[in-house]
Amino acid sequence: MEQPILDMEQAYTAQFGASLYRMFFQRYSEKVWGRPCSELSADWVAQRSRGLSIWSLAREALLGSRADVVSLIDQFMYPRDGYGRISDRMAAEIVAASNDIVLQSQVTKLVYHGPNKLEVVHLRDGQQQSVLADNVVSTIPLGRLVTMVEPACDTAATAAARSLVFRDLITVNLVLRKKQVSTDTWLYIQDQNIIFGRMHEPKNWSSAMVADDEHTSLVLECFCTEGDHIWTMSDEAIGCRCIQDLAEKLKFIEISEVEDVLVIRTRYAYPVYDLLYQSKISTIQRELQKYIGLHTVGRGGTFRYNNADHSIEMGLKLARKLLGDEVDHLDVNVEQEYHEEKHLSPNVAKRLSRAAQ
Repeated sequence: MEQPILDMEQAYTAQFGASLYRMFFQRYSEKVWGRPCSELSADWVAQRSRGLSIWSLAREALLGSRADVVSLIDQFMYPRDGYGRISDRMAAEIVAASNDIVLQSQVTKLVYHGPNKLEVVHLRDGQQQSVLADNVVSTIPLGRLVTMVEPACDTAATAAARSLVFRDLITVNLVLRKKQVSTDTWLYIQDQNIIFGRMHEPKNWSSAMVADDEHTSLVLECFCTEGDHIWTMSDEAIGCRCIQDLAEKLKFIEISEVEDVLVIRTRYAYPVYDLLYQSKISTIQRELQKYIGLHTVGRGGTFRYNNADHSIEMGLKLARKLLGDEVDHLDVNVEQEYHEEKHLSPNVAKRLSRAAQ
């Protein structure tokens, strides 16, 4: 009888074989998540690489993309002026409609006074303030939200929330006097001796991401957890280390080409799918249903490894729901499918093929 595939190690080994698993997937995955693959759920693998194999990768390399597939490896939509343009445009529309946007405020608790009677308590300029609302849409990391609700969630949900784990992120952004470093969309670095694990070059996505064609930039992602040896490095130290790894180990740049460095720290960047995460989320969601008018969305808010398009779709569906449509915004990104690829209908595939000729 075939044994069920439960963890990441089993999933990658079944799909790619033990050798490729050890050479690449194990090293990179454990660099990203900071724990053994045997302690991580196979669900993440199903969503990110289901249907891929050594043979399918070889076919892609030798024959090119199939006409009926659009892969994010080959093409995707990106705002000309960067991803932040999406939130900037939303903010402009909100203000134009005579609504307020409150920034630099820390939400401290959410008081439930009854169905569609909620109070958001927050600190702004050191002063406690509150906002009354019929509906609250939360992107607060799910584990934190549960501990902020009053009256308190039950002990089972609270225990589940406290056991949810996120992986944190430090991005090191370099401005380079160099036309281009790489033509690739993303580069994944599994070597444990190189501090960053992934890099991309925004200029490859949009020429507007640099001041002029004589410059480019790199975004280097350092996966970490608050308090570990990477997180506790100073911004200057982690920036210098990234530059050294790029120049001395990877030979991608010359140190003299670096004109500026910006280090950004992000908490709760990646939800960690441990072996029990599904039961924990189910326990929490059942409890949160009691708080009518409270809605969770987004990667952190739902503890779901969304791509950007998933989170946007989730938000749009919730907006429709609040306007009266019978839709469930939480049905986004629940299918066990490969996120980086979608199949087109034959007619759409033919149109795209003709357009490319």
